[in-house]
Amino acid sequence: MSAVDTSEISTSIRNAVHHLKQLGESLEINTFNDTDLNNIDHVADTLMALEKEILKLYVDYETESIESSRLRHRLKLLPNSIKNEIQIAVNMARESNVSVIQKLQKELDTLLQRVRAYTDQDKELTVAINSLQ
Repeated sequence: MSAVDTSEISTSIRNAVHHLKQLGESLEINTFNDTDLNNIDHVADTLMALEKEILKLYVDYETESIESSRLRHRLKLLPNSIKNEIQIAVNMARESNVSVIQKLQKELDTLLQRVRAYTDQDKELTVAINSLQ
């Protein structure tokens, strides 16, 4: 697609309308009927409406072009964004696992202390029983 300068389009349409208006004035002098003159006015009005539509389409095109550029940029960044989200989730899982492991380690240490205490108590009781026999 080639880039079109809207000022060139507007200028050419305005020139066409101007020439049609001049032609209309010339026709008024000659022996043309009112239908011919109305047709020229209708063509001029149509060209003006066409100019408005062209400008609207140009603005819509620019808007869509900007949006597609934004989406292309986002698409380039999306893989990094997903990687970052995954890394954050992995780090959170690791932190969660570390806290669970620490909790279990504390429980294990407590149980080992109880086992040692029971073992010591068992030895004491065994010595006491042996001394009583």
